[in-house]
Amino acid sequence: MTTPVSYLPFCHICNKPVNLDFAKTDEAGKTVHEGCYLLTLKTQPTISPKSNNALKEHHRTFRK
Repeated sequence: MTTPVSYLPFCHICNKPVNLDFAKTDEAGKTVHEGCYLLTLKTQPTISPKSNNALKEHHRTFRK
């Protein structure tokens, strides 16, 4: 039995219906297609541990 499109959640990334059997959620709890989510992860810049530590130190200095 298939779920009618009107009852399906929509992907937060592409705005297309997501089949409940394959639905995933992102870090904010929003419904997404797994493929859409993986594409967004691939396109986000990565932060190396060294630059992440520098960023933390910058925020620590800024708060003082």
